[in-house]
Amino acid sequence: MLDATPLLRLYARRRHHQLVHEDAVRAQERVLLDLLHRARETRFGRDHGFAGITSVADFQARVPLRRYEDFWADYWQAAFPRLADLTWPGRVPFLAVTSGTTTGGTKYIPWTMAINRANERAGLDVLVHHLAARPKSRVLGGKAFMLGGSTDLVGQAPGVRSGDLSGIAMAAQPWWAHPFSYPSRAIALMTDWEAKIDRLAAESPAQDVRVLTGTPSWLLVLFDRLAERHGGAGAVDVYPNLELLVHGGVNFGPYRRRFEAFLAGSHAELREVYPASEGFIAVADRGYGDGLRLIVDNGLFFEFVPLAELESANPTRHWLSTVELDVNYAVVLSSCAGLWAYVLGDTVRFVERRPPRVLITGRTSYFLSAFGEHLIAEEIEKAVTSAAAAVGTSVTDY
Repeated sequence: MLDATPLLRLYARRRHHQLVHEDAVRAQERVLLDLLHRARETRFGRDHGFAGITSVADFQARVPLRRYEDFWADYWQAAFPRLADLTWPGRVPFLAVTSGTTTGGTKYIPWTMAINRANERAGLDVLVHHLAARPKSRVLGGKAFMLGGSTDLVGQAPGVRSGDLSGIAMAAQPWWAHPFSYPSRAIALMTDWEAKIDRLAAESPAQDVRVLTGTPSWLLVLFDRLAERHGGAGAVDVYPNLELLVHGGVNFGPYRRRFEAFLAGSHAELREVYPASEGFIAVADRGYGDGLRLIVDNGLFFEFVPLAELESANPTRHWLSTVELDVNYAVVLSSCAGLWAYVLGDTVRFVERRPPRVLITGRTSYFLSAFGEHLIAEEIEKAVTSAAAAVGTSVTDY
């Protein structure tokens, strides 16, 4: 097939130069003001006086923190599933369905074409950082294998569909990306996970897989099934041209040894990303443990609330100009999907400010302090990793 890496390399040089010289604080301020301008005539924009907001401080004074339940009750429920001109201009064509790890209930997150384009640009940033680290890579000389759930979407209303983000990504995928994508639509639509993983393990080695992406726990299931079918094979045997393995969604520490064993002998690199149902937040631009670089110029405006203050009546709302290192923050998001000062449910801490890099530390709901211990998910994950190393084993799930 056509190797599109030379075209990607042209884009990557320009984008990498832009990132090297980027002023993250100015970029974030521009993003927020652009979002406010675009949404000023929506119901939410009129309710909060978007037309009169000229600074981050104005925005924080006029727009309070909200959770999903607040948006659902105040703006989305009455009109569901036809969300038009409520929190973002125009009709929302997709609803990303998530299990809601914070609330335990199903959530329908608005997914606009604007946020879809932002996700595509973020995906290109992953490749930009890969090419910066591996200049001779031929990453677009073959297929990108995305291991996800069923891509089948549910028609909620004319022009409105809901489902897993992998399904939305496939439905909204640009035409030029089709030749580089795997699996086929027929396999991607399969809802029986065991049958699907068997078929992928049987057929994927015949593809020229250059990129493999998914959550660590799902990828480990694929690795085990590949080993069963192909005699304990690793990446060098089943995907000899693999250049890049992208993972995200959970703390990678407990799984790292298994992944390194799978990649042993290959020339592929690992690269972590921070995706959410609400948007693509960050990507690793350096090595493991160095933090993930926030994507600050791509339709998302970030705020950060100290976790200890999140439930207080008037929590401090930081943004990139005021954040501090080594503080556990709850992530707050405003986006081109119509989320405004939305409490995401994730927690991070900054390891660098220029450029801004964060480590994911857990979920706001995974915070235990019954006796003042302030235990967070990151500390549990470190304990699991250390315990596994101490007894010479690896972790599949826990």
